[in-house]
Amino acid sequence: MIKIIYATILIFLSSINITFGKEAINYYALTSPTTPHLPLVESWVKEINKRENVKWHAGLGCGGKTTYEKNKGAKLVEFPTGQLWQSLNDGDLLCSMSLDDLRFISMIEYTFEICVPMDSKIKNIKDILDMPTLTMSYSSRTALNKWASSMNKEYKMKIKPIVYPASSQAMMAAFSGDVDIAFVASIVAAQNKNSGTARCIGTTQVGKNNSLSLIFPKVNYLLNTHVNVFPLAAKNLTEQQIKNVKDGVNAALISAVLPDGVTVTMANDIRSEKLIKQKVIEQISSLYNVTKDLK
Repeated sequence: MIKIIYATILIFLSSINITFGKEAINYYALTSPTTPHLPLVESWVKEINKRENVKWHAGLGCGGKTTYEKNKGAKLVEFPTGQLWQSLNDGDLLCSMSLDDLRFISMIEYTFEICVPMDSKIKNIKDILDMPTLTMSYSSRTALNKWASSMNKEYKMKIKPIVYPASSQAMMAAFSGDVDIAFVASIVAAQNKNSGTARCIGTTQVGKNNSLSLIFPKVNYLLNTHVNVFPLAAKNLTEQQIKNVKDGVNAALISAVLPDGVTVTMANDIRSEKLIKQKVIEQISSLYNVTKDLK
């Protein structure tokens, strides 16, 4: 009888993907605890854990950089390019990090939208231009305040940007009447449009009737098409571990429903890994070159 039970246990264990006993791969998310795409990342962490033993450290922000850098073992890191841009813009090293020896897994990218509550007196872009003064909420680690500065300069406006920790708080500021408009991530915009609580009248997404690049051509194109990029990269992983992580992310994306303005790019070969790295570097350096002289 004991032999039968033992054999049954062996059969059961062989039928599942066991990650017990493997050294954990630490996943450092140097993002906000209220990052809009958190549910998507949570879904792929679950999938990766079916293949590898991953310890997810969510919502660490810049404060997690030191722990990430001190760890010399197998690790994953997710970070917003906005943090690295902000370090350059602020002239400090608080959020800067080396991209050397990173193997890029994937990249989340999303645009931003100008939104107002449904009962707002602001109905369209013309209403914004007609306002003598305007308060605008936006999330930290973005250059949307620089967009406001450029609007003030090029279109003689008086927009006062007010920073919030994340887009969800920026949207709430508009609902509470603390600001006139909210400039928020497209994920947050979609949630509020779908619930019927907000309407969005301008977007950094290209190819739309209300694309800011069409409406305000005097503003620098990079500011009008501003996006935030969140790469996921690996360091000190074996080729098999990298494959398992990529397989986990891909598996989660099969059932993922991404709102308009949100894309996920997978690095399924060395060439696409390099393309993601190139996109990350360009996003940081090009944006900095545009914003460094804007007050």
